[in-house]
Amino acid sequence: FCMAQYLRIGEVSKLTGINPKTLQYYEEIGVIPRPKRSHVLHGNGYRLYTYEDVQRLEFIKGAKVLDLSLAEIKDLVAGAQRGCCSSVNPKLAHLVEQKLGEIGRRIADLEKLRKVLKRLKQLSGETLVQPESQNQVRPIIVLPCQADSCSNTTQKGKKKD
Repeated sequence: FCMAQYLRIGEVSKLTGINPKTLQYYEEIGVIPRPKRSHVLHGNGYRLYTYEDVQRLEFIKGAKVLDLSLAEIKDLVAGAQRGCCSSVNPKLAHLVEQKLGEIGRRIADLEKLRKVLKRLKQLSGETLVQPESQNQVRPIIVLPCQADSCSNTTQKGKKKD
């Protein structure tokens, strides 16, 4: 047990760019194993990380860039910890394929939204929202309400305050 072989949480945070609170959270939920504590010899209870832990955290950062969930990352890290890198590659390839599908669907949804927003922008001078009963010109959004209850005018045609 040589202290020079270990890094404290602040040092790991600086090396990886991961906030110490995030490191503690990863511990709590089991994404990373609980590190040794220095209280065994020194009584101060510092978390002691190895360079292997730093490599694991770099892998986690890379997996987060791929938009993998912490549950997915936890599964991959667990496989790697068991020394089963050969099982990690197919899992990661499958997750990447799933993410590509999700991204394709999100892009399609965003393209549809872009079309709607462009249409709204074109109609900026026209009525975009109107009561259902005043449906002479098809607005983008139709409210299912009575014209009288949505009107800004009184029965006599004077504006309400």
